[in-house]
Amino acid sequence: LYIYKLNLKGRAKTISTLLDDEMDEIAPAVVLYENELGGRVAVFAVPIEDWQWLHMSRAYQVAKIVDWLMYGRLPVRIEGCPNVGPFYYEDESTGEGLLGVVSGNLDAVEMKIHSELEISDFFTGEKDYDLIIEPLSVRFFRTQKR
Repeated sequence: LYIYKLNLKGRAKTISTLLDDEMDEIAPAVVLYENELGGRVAVFAVPIEDWQWLHMSRAYQVAKIVDWLMYGRLPVRIEGCPNVGPFYYEDESTGEGLLGVVSGNLDAVEMKIHSELEISDFFTGEKDYDLIIEPLSVRFFRTQKR
């Protein structure tokens, strides 16, 4: 299911385009919009499928869109591997938090954590942001707002 016709109005902005086999433009593929109250919307004309996360450029694009939707306040972004996802909890009164990173991969993979938080391994205290995560595993990190 594709959206072939989007009528853009106001401050809506196309950031990528659907192309046909001859590389001719069909329609906007991703459109970003911010309304007068400051609400933000991203419209994807093509569904985001699981396999697209294997393409680093697509995964990067979607991560940057999510960051834009969050006004640049996305606390954690994982880069470098598919099938790995974060879950995050923060105590607003202390700024301390817990980050769990879950891997659904069948192989060990390298990952990079992007965050403005101070992050350390929950068990060892190490502060390495380029990590290896084992197959079908979870890693925990302590976090602290800087």
